Amino acid sequence: MSAERIPKNKVKALLASNSATLGEGACGSVYLVQFKGKSCALKVGKNARKAKSLEKEREIMEKLAGAGGAPLALAYCPETPALVMTYCGKTDLFDLLTR
Repeated sequence: MSAERIPKNKVKALLASNSATLGEGACGSVYLVQFKGKSCALKVGKNARKAKSLEKEREIMEKLAGAGGAPLALAYCPETPALVMTYCGKTDLFDLLTR
């Protein structure tokens, strides 16, 4: 399944309606948002230089296709940069890959 590309204004709308901050790190922040009627995680890079990192994460998610409980990449915005993925609770992709 390939993630859909979304415009910057859609990312801004998701950020404006976020219900919680799930975490913050060196690359950016993750928010709990509603995307197409479902609770999802929105990861937003701190700056344009983080776009490559989020792009790589999206590519890995697409290859895994949810295997082992990995989140699914649903949408991305390379300009922001941002990545919308299924919400898996406190577990992240790194946790799943290092089990």
